[in-house]
Amino acid sequence: EHHRFISMVLEEAFKEGIINTNVAKRANSPKLQHHEVNYYDERVAKKILEAADKEPTKWKTLLYVLMFAGVRKGELLALKWSRVDYGNNPIAVKENILYEPDVGVYVDTPKTPKSLRTISLPDDIMIMLKELQRIQNAERDRVGAYPDKNGFICA
Repeated sequence: EHHRFISMVLEEAFKEGIINTNVAKRANSPKLQHHEVNYYDERVAKKILEAADKEPTKWKTLLYVLMFAGVRKGELLALKWSRVDYGNNPIAVKENILYEPDVGVYVDTPKTPKSLRTISLPDDIMIMLKELQRIQNAERDRVGAYPDKNGFICA
C-alpha cells in the first residue's frame, strides 16, 4: 500500500517534469507474505482467562475484550468509550494505534476496510467494561483530571 502511494507520487512528478524518470517503475514490488493465523486453542484460552480473573479490573477487562472480540492489539488500544454501546452490547472498531520508530505512536484506520466493524460482546464483558469506566470516572473525580482526555479505554 505504502509502495503504491510512493509510485503514484513519483509518476505524477515525472508527468509534471519535476523528475526525469520514475525510478519506482524499475523497482520490484515487495512480495506479499502470507502469515498463518495465530489463535489459542480452547485449553490455552481458558488458562489465560483464569489468570486474567486474578488481575486488577483494567487488565482483566482488556484481556477479556481481546479474547472475545478477536480484535488486534492496536485496535484494542485505540478503542474509545464513545465506541461502546451498553444498550445493544456492541463495540465499534474504527481506529488502530500503531508505532513506527521514525514517527512514534499514532492513530490510524484499521488494516483493511473490512476491519471497520461492530462486534457484539457477551453481557458479562459489557458489565466489566462498565465497571472499568466507573473506576476511571472515580479516579478522574478523585484527581480532578481524566486519565486520558481522548477517551481511550486503555487510559
